[in-house]
Amino acid sequence: MADARLQVIIEAVDRASAVINQVGATIQQHRSELMKAGAALSAFGALGAGALFLVTRAAQEQETSIRLLDQALRNAGTSYEDHRVAIEAVLEAQQRQTSFGDTQQREALQRLVVLTDSYAASLRALPVVLDLAAGLQLDLSTAATIVGKALSGNVATLQRYGIELEEGATRSQVLAEL
Repeated sequence: MADARLQVIIEAVDRASAVINQVGATIQQHRSELMKAGAALSAFGALGAGALFLVTRAAQEQETSIRLLDQALRNAGTSYEDHRVAIEAVLEAQQRQTSFGDTQQREALQRLVVLTDSYAASLRALPVVLDLAAGLQLDLSTAATIVGKALSGNVATLQRYGIELEEGATRSQVLAEL
C-alpha cells in the first residue's frame, strides 16, 4: 500500500515537473515580449503620475489666483464671491477667443484691480489687456501693468509703445483709444 502511494506521488511529481518545465520554457521563449510589456506598463504608470502632478499643480495655481484676486477685490471694497459668476463668464469668453488661460487672466485682473482700485473698470479693461498683450507680443502681466497705470492716469508708459493719449484722459478714453 505504501509502495502504491509512493508510486502515485512520484508520478504526480514527474507530471508536475514536466508542466513546470514547459511553463518555464514558454516564459523564456516570450521573455523579451514580457519585458517590453512590463516596460510599457511602467511608462504608462509614469505618464499617469506625471499627468496627475500637472493637474494637481494647475488646480493649486488656480486656487492661488482666486485667492489673490479675492484679496485685491477686498482691498477695493468688494470680493471675488460677490462677482464670481460675472468674472468667470468674462474669463471663459476670453479664453475661447485668445490663447490666455483663466489663471493668467485672473492674475491680470488682480493686477488691474490693484492699480485702479476698481472692480468694474478692471473687468472692462481685461479684454483690452489681452488684445494689447497679443498685439504688442507682451506678457500678460506687463500689458496689465501698462493698462492699469493708464487707467490710473499715468499715460506716459503707453507712449513707449507708440500709443499717444492726452494727460488726464478718462478711463473711458483710455479704453476707447486702446
